[in-house]
Amino acid sequence: MEANETLGFCPPLASMLQAGEVAGRSGNVRKISSVSTLNNLVVLHNLFMEMKPERTLEIGFAHGGSALLFTICQRDAGRQPCGQHTAI
Repeated sequence: MEANETLGFCPPLASMLQAGEVAGRSGNVRKISSVSTLNNLVVLHNLFMEMKPERTLEIGFAHGGSALLFTICQRDAGRQPCGQHTAI
């Protein structure tokens, strides 16, 4: 599966997976050492869009891939950005 095709709903996440790295606000670039699999991200997206939960909670935050996915899902569900996703 190609990330750009499969994650078309979230281009920044697709780019992050394709590049294998992520840049922080400071401009520092880091190699991605762990992120959910492409298949898991697609399953999470589909599950979210089916259930449309008001809030989501994530335990563990490595490079922000899943957090990005959940915030995009909240946006696509028509919710205003006001803390619907919590990552611990």
